[in-house]
This record gives sequence, C-alpha cells and structure tokens, in this order.
Amino acid sequence: MLQTLKVRLVLISAILLVLLASILFAISFTQMRSALIDSSDAEIISLADGESALMSSWLSTHVRDVSGLAEETAQPDLQRMIDRQAETSNFEAIGVAFEDGRYLLDRGKTVPAGFEPRERHWYLQSKSSGEAGLTKPYIDALTKKLTVTVTVPFKQSGAFAGSIAADVLVDKLFSQLAARKVRADGFVFLLDKDGTIVSFPKAEYVQNPVTKVAPALTIEKISSMTGFAEGSAIELDGREMIVALRPVAGSDWLVGVAMDQSQLDAPMTRLGYLLAGATLGTLLLLVVLGGGVIGRMLAGLLQLRDAMREIAQGDADLTRALPVKGRDEIAQTAEAFNAFVAGLRTLFVGLRGEAGSVVSGINGARHLVGEVACGSRALSDVSSANAATLEEITVSISQIADGAQQADALVHATQGKLDTSAQGISRICLGMESTAGSVRSLGRYAVLSERSLAGDFRHYRCNPRYCRPDQSTCA
Repeated sequence: MLQTLKVRLVLISAILLVLLASILFAISFTQMRSALIDSSDAEIISLADGESALMSSWLSTHVRDVSGLAEETAQPDLQRMIDRQAETSNFEAIGVAFEDGRYLLDRGKTVPAGFEPRERHWYLQSKSSGEAGLTKPYIDALTKKLTVTVTVPFKQSGAFAGSIAADVLVDKLFSQLAARKVRADGFVFLLDKDGTIVSFPKAEYVQNPVTKVAPALTIEKISSMTGFAEGSAIELDGREMIVALRPVAGSDWLVGVAMDQSQLDAPMTRLGYLLAGATLGTLLLLVVLGGGVIGRMLAGLLQLRDAMREIAQGDADLTRALPVKGRDEIAQTAEAFNAFVAGLRTLFVGLRGEAGSVVSGINGARHLVGEVACGSRALSDVSSANAATLEEITVSISQIADGAQQADALVHATQGKLDTSAQGISRICLGMESTAGSVRSLGRYAVLSERSLAGDFRHYRCNPRYCRPDQSTCA
C-alpha cells in the first residue's frame, strides 16, 4: 500500500498536519484552560471578597448601633435608651456592664443569681483591647439558638468605665449564608481564625475544627490563604474543591467560598473534546483535499509511467506526445520524455532506411556466396587431384626416407671406421716424428765424428730427403 508515491505523499502530509494540529491544539487548549482557570479564580476571589464585604457591613452596622448607645452611658435615662435601642434594632438582648459592678438589661430583664458580667469573656476582651469586638458564636441559654455578642467599650472621664454587650441571633444569618448558591456546586462557609467552623452547609460540622472536613486547612494554611489572589485546591468534605478565604474586617472571622473542581474543569474538558473533534474533522478534510490535490499534481507523472510501460512493451505510439502543463518538475519531465520519444522516432526512421540498405547488401552477399560455392566445388575437384598426387609423393617420400635411414646407418658405420683409422694414422705420425728426430740426431753425430777424424773437412749441408736408410752419410 505504501509503494505508490501518492500514498506516501498523502501519508507524510497527514503526519505533518497531525503534528501541526497537535501543536496548535496544545497551544489553544493551554491558553483557553489558563483563561478559564484565571476566570474561575477571579470569580471565586470576587465572591469571597463580596461575602467578606457583606459580613463586614453587617458587623459594622451592629457595632455602629451599639457605639451610639455607648455615647449615652452617662445619661440618667440610660435605661430608657437601652429599651428603645433593643426594640428598634435586631438585638436579642442589650446589657451595659459598668466597671463599678452595675449591670443594666433591656426591657426589665434580670440576670441569674451569681452572674458577674465583669468576669465574662466578652467584658475582659473589650477591656483589654479597648475596641469593639465580636465573640465566637455560642448557643444562648434562653433561646437555645446560635448567638454572637457585639461588645463596645466606653469611657468616662477618659478612663475605661465599662462595656456594652448586644446579643445577636445569627442562626438565620448563618443559614442564609450556608444556603447561598454558588456556581459549580459550591457554597459559602465561615471560619474563625483559630480554625473553628462558624457556619457550614452541614450543620453537624458547626463549632468543630475545620480539619475535620478539610485536613489540609491547618491554621498556617488558613493564614496564608487569606492573602492569595487565586483559589487553592483543597479536599473539602470528601470533594476536590477550589477554596478562597477572605477576612471579615473588625472580627476574627474568615469567609470562605468553595467550588467543585471537577465542575470547574468540566467546561475545559468539553472544550478539549470540542477542539479535538474540530481538529480531527479538519484533519480528515485536509487529508481528503490534500489527496485530491496531490493526485492532480501527479497526473502527469502517471501519464509518463503509462507511456514508458507502452514503450517497454513495444506497443508505443511514438507520434504521441504528453501534455505539458506548468513549469514544475513533472512538466519538465514530460518535456524531456517528449524529446526522448522524438529522438526515438528519428532513430527508428533512420534505422528503417539503413535496414533496407542492409537487406540489399545481404542479397549481394548471397550472390557472392553462390559464386564462392561454385569456385569451392571446382577447387574441391582440383584438391582431389592434388590429393592423389600428394599421396604418390608421400609414398615416394616414404621410400626416400627409408633409403635415407639406411644411408645414415652406413654413414654412421663408416664414420666409426674412419675414426679408428684416423686414430691409427695419428699414432703412425707420432711414431714417424719420433723416428725423424732420432735420424736428425744421428746425422749431426756422424758429421761431428767425421770432422773429428779428418781434422779438416768441408761443410756439407745435409738434406735428409737425399739420405737413404741404409746410408750413414749424405751424398
């Protein structure tokens, strides 16, 4: 399947498109995810800031009402003013505790026996801080409802003179706070800075440490989260939540807003699926379109392939030319092929003419071969006659060879005898030379003897050729 150029080009294009789409998908998804996370963080921080502002406004309103009463503590009709304030405000009870031990309650209420306001926590806190404050929520002994006490210290003659305590039922407030609808299945809760739950959607967690529902929310973690500009991922009540905490001004409370992380991530997940589907669809469309475009681009190459196959099979029409479209490499290849076919056509025309000349030459050669055959037959007859003559000559040569062999044998025999004779003659010559020497010695001796005997003699030249063997002197 991958043997064709078209399939390989389409496959390479698809791989490159997938790589490009993956990069674009990763970049787009990362940016969109970051934007959604930033949007979620901004939303949860905004909600936390808004709830903190609402709680701060609620608290400042009650503190303001109590502070107005603190300015009238020196008036003789203080009791009437306390009663009127209790009726016109949402306070469940108002009490004014003086440093000298007096304690006034609204609307004729009485305190239990042995009650000492100056020993109460809210009084001691107000006295030590010198500022308005808010107690931790508690269950009121009379109403059996969740209550907080707003405390405002007052002074007389520049010195601490006592504190005003106003009880506020917060069960409805906290119920409304806990029932607040927040996106992504979220909720609003209230903590004390020491980690105690003040308000929570599940009432059984109220007045319990927050670590019971969120082990990661330690006091250190709570303190650090109040300054974060983004939400923190916290496991809260068995769910992964994004949590933001903001302090409530004028109190030790912290407003918390929590959103379910899985639901916050749901739009990102849907966006990822949407982008993946759109990317896949686009890729398929681009692959189909790319395959068509590549097919059209390779059409000239396919025509060239078919034409080459026809030439290879010997059935090609050399008068046909491939269409040339454009100036790309395929068009240039088609031009080169057309030039090649034109050259072949010219070559074949020349070969056809030369083939005719070759046929004429072959016919002439055939005639010459016939003449050569006739001459060969005549030459064969002559050769036959020559063969008979050669046979006779061969017989004669054989006889001559036999005679030559006999003569050679006689020559060898004669040569042996001549060698023997030559050796005998050599010995005779040696003997004769010895004899001649002896004769010459005797002649000289005889002359000397004759001179000595005669005393006077003439000199005769002795010629050995004239001496006879039986003569002792020369004539």
